[in-house]
Amino acid sequence: MKRSIKITLWSICALFALVLIAPPILSATPAESKYLCAQCHTMDHQYQTFTESNHAGEITCSDCHVPQGLVSGLATKYTDGARHVLATLEGTKAEDIRITNHALETVLANCASCHTSTDHAKQPESKYCITCHAGEAHGVPGRLEVVK
Repeated sequence: MKRSIKITLWSICALFALVLIAPPILSATPAESKYLCAQCHTMDHQYQTFTESNHAGEITCSDCHVPQGLVSGLATKYTDGARHVLATLEGTKAEDIRITNHALETVLANCASCHTSTDHAKQPESKYCITCHAGEAHGVPGRLEVVK
């Protein structure tokens, strides 16, 4: 194969990799905007309810919705980001957005990691703390709907 063709192919592969890898890496940095996730119009409701919550101004979306740890955090950002892009392209409406079981487990683990000092957080039956505290993160109490 000619050298120029190899260079072109490698350049295309590198560009493709950069397009796929850069967004989750850049959005997982400590300098992440607190409102990065609100840039998508389908997240307007989630953003608005978050700004009315007890956690507004203190944490980012990733603090709750991304697992701790660089590798698992980046993997989650990438897979969730890809799923969100596909949902947007398919025309998913904001009111149709529901948390997945995997995302729920991540949120619960992150709740527990920050709120270790509460007495009932130490009890096994309090694993689903957002059953009672559903309105804490997004300011709107109500039934939690999970996608299977």
